[in-house]
Amino acid sequence: MINDIMGSCLRLAKYEQEYGDDYWKTYQEFLEDFKGDCEDITVFMYGTLKRLGYSKGIRLRIIRMPLGDHSVLMVELPNGRWKMYNSTPLPLDFSDIALSRTMVEWDDKNIYYP
Repeated sequence: MINDIMGSCLRLAKYEQEYGDDYWKTYQEFLEDFKGDCEDITVFMYGTLKRLGYSKGIRLRIIRMPLGDHSVLMVELPNGRWKMYNSTPLPLDFSDIALSRTMVEWDDKNIYYP
């Protein structure tokens, strides 16, 4: 089900490279035109899961990949394992995942900035 939701989000989203200052759109701002860079799309994916009630008792993370300055959404599945969802059509080198860093993490009660 999560794969279907993430796929639907990506079909709606239009990736646009951001130049200059890095501004993260809110979920509501993204809904105005469904356009944004990787962080904007990641926030949209997270917001969609949250509004569907998926965030209850689990954690979601936006992580920064080391090469290419790219963000993805990490979702903790009910079995405790983590799954990565790429927020754009950009290719990822998953061999570098160990070098990534968490930018922000949410659970159903708190937000963390490690």
